[in-house]
Amino acid sequence: MTDSPPPFVARAASWPLEFVLVTGYVALFAGCGLAALAVPAEHGEVRIGLVVVVVGVYALWAARLVAALCVGVVAWCAATAFLLGHGGELALTGRADALRLGAFLLAAAAGSAVARAARICVIIQDRRGHHPADPG
Repeated sequence: MTDSPPPFVARAASWPLEFVLVTGYVALFAGCGLAALAVPAEHGEVRIGLVVVVVGVYALWAARLVAALCVGVVAWCAATAFLLGHGGELALTGRADALRLGAFLLAAAAGSAVARAARICVIIQDRRGHHPADPG
């Protein structure tokens, strides 16, 4: 076994949940701000898509399903209220909102699942006695 960490291990999985959540909310609101600045208001669904990607990347980093789902739900609220041109009012319109919520939750779950799978692979490789960066 080696002393150096593998190239990808979700280190946030061992951090306190409160810190992981705060980091997620900071990433979320930074992503919302960037989406609002980069994409015109008439392209609200593009803005939503960018924030869905932010949630997925956060979930990959966090490797904590509960934290990722919490950030995903808050992302849906923030994106629905601010990025779709509702002026901060959480206006629910039915099926479209349900699809957006599903996209945020799917991104959160998928990112968490990929991070967990990567961690499991690293654990298995460590138990076999070789490092993923080692040849052969």
